[in-house]
Amino acid sequence: MKLLLCIAPLLVLSGCDRAPRTPAAGTVPAPGAVLFVPTTTVAQITLPTPVFDLREVALDYAALQARAIEVNELTILRILRFPSKDATLSLPVSTLPTGAAARTILLLVNVEVPTHAAMLLYGAPGRNGEACAFEMNAGYYPSFWGYAADVADTHAMPSNTWTCLVAAYDGATMTLYVDERKAGSKNLTLNTPMTALQMGSFVGSIAAATVWDRAFTPDEVTRAITQARTQLR
Repeated sequence: MKLLLCIAPLLVLSGCDRAPRTPAAGTVPAPGAVLFVPTTTVAQITLPTPVFDLREVALDYAALQARAIEVNELTILRILRFPSKDATLSLPVSTLPTGAAARTILLLVNVEVPTHAAMLLYGAPGRNGEACAFEMNAGYYPSFWGYAADVADTHAMPSNTWTCLVAAYDGATMTLYVDERKAGSKNLTLNTPMTALQMGSFVGSIAAATVWDRAFTPDEVTRAITQARTQLR
């Protein structure tokens, strides 16, 4: 079933009520990705419980009747399509890692129109190290954006294809992965305040947005990406 639902420029959602669903078999490797050589059997890795998972957010469907965001729940994942830069979700979440706490953030995204935008964001843009975001920068390169605490890829964000971004921060070093390729790593200091989690501000879709409260190893990153892509089928 595909629901065509709509959203005002800023919509506040809250709560979690979705039960876990059984993943489908198989996986979809990222085109052209440089894969890790795992030190363990990646399929045997059990990932920790996330502190935020888009699949678990209770959507207020009655509030989504006004305009144009599509909500597709045909897959295990919940896919949200944003029709314009003005369509933005604001999710009040109290469990996100703050300050300099370790974290891993995953975003499975399909960009239809390359745009300079923060696709997923919490914290305080405008103060050094206080943002925590996945951004397409001015060159349309995917990046972790911490506001003067950034790690960017050297390849432009592909359009009209699913791309998985992962940022793993251990309290001192931020490592950015684009699909299963290590795109960059940098020592930086974060001091992220607790705010609502914002998603959208671009034309395209988000199929997974997940946050964990520790830094993943490369093998765990591979497992998280494989799991997200498998669930997209």
